[in-house]
Amino acid sequence: MKIAVIGGGLFGCTIAAQLKSKHDVHLFEEKDSILRCASFVNQYRLHRGYHYPRSLQTMVECRKAATQVTRRWPEVINSGGRHIYAIARNDSRTRPDEYLNALDNADLSYQIVPFGNALNPETIEMAVEVKEDWLDVSALRGRMWRELRGVTVNLNAEWDYSLRDDFDLIVLATYAKTNEAAMKLDCAIEPFQYEVVEKPVIQMPSGWEGLGVVVMDGPFCSVDPFGHSNLHVMGHVTEAILHRSVGPEPEIPEGVAQLINAGVVTDKGEASSVWSMIQSGSKWIPTLKFAKYIGSMFTVRAVLPDVDATDERPTIVSKLDDQVIRVFSGKLAGCIQAAEEVENIADGSDVLVGRRHAA
Repeated sequence: MKIAVIGGGLFGCTIAAQLKSKHDVHLFEEKDSILRCASFVNQYRLHRGYHYPRSLQTMVECRKAATQVTRRWPEVINSGGRHIYAIARNDSRTRPDEYLNALDNADLSYQIVPFGNALNPETIEMAVEVKEDWLDVSALRGRMWRELRGVTVNLNAEWDYSLRDDFDLIVLATYAKTNEAAMKLDCAIEPFQYEVVEKPVIQMPSGWEGLGVVVMDGPFCSVDPFGHSNLHVMGHVTEAILHRSVGPEPEIPEGVAQLINAGVVTDKGEASSVWSMIQSGSKWIPTLKFAKYIGSMFTVRAVLPDVDATDERPTIVSKLDDQVIRVFSGKLAGCIQAAEEVENIADGSDVLVGRRHAA
């Protein structure tokens, strides 16, 4: 079978690699290399479930998916350092006892730890150290290139409806551009919640080497190591979102479009919210006030519009028609399971098609 995979992020690359032994696979990526968009612009945390106490299904599926990734690609895992999850005293949707119960129910290990210098005891109620990993995206990109041997890779690729004439099966793995890709193929679309987000790259003070901290469960922040460098990348649940919209396509504010998926940029004009992120985050992580700002990354994130209550992040593999499959996911670790489901469809054993699962 001749198969086109649209999108050169982690999901598209993993799917293409999964299919190549049995099929003639062609990967189409609009950028000049793979893993340039949301696969690159994120917190690099290989979620095991600690981030999602309001969705047991998401927690369990994250744990399983993370195990798959670490076993299959051990060389891309940054397993050193310490991972701290903290519950804020105010405005958290999950209280400390609820959080610990959720971890126990999901069979996730943890250790309650003192706050140290990283957290403010006046605004943090509890902190736990957990076993989790980060992804080294540079190493992951190298591994994906090796995985893609035997796949025809088309970079800077433009494509249109004529793909239907050239391929037996088309897989859409385009994340925030999933509806744009579907419309090109005259497929049905559905609304998503789109978020234009900023990820500042900062240099934290001494003592933060290999340390990552997530303050949750509400309008809080996180600081994670940026690969194997001495830098960190910051996230913020509210301040990092430059624009949010629900609809068939993302709305990107004027002045931001040229920054999207452009790597770490310093000439960001007035688009950045880095200083409000640092000011807000320092209420829980005081040493953020002494961080050195390096630059920011910008991307578009897509989530389902109806999951605020649980914050679930499902992976959905579904057939849009007899020729087109859509893969949509909120977590990188779900890439292997998604690839296996696509392979089942390609092989004709698609009994699980359309099933929603968390990843």
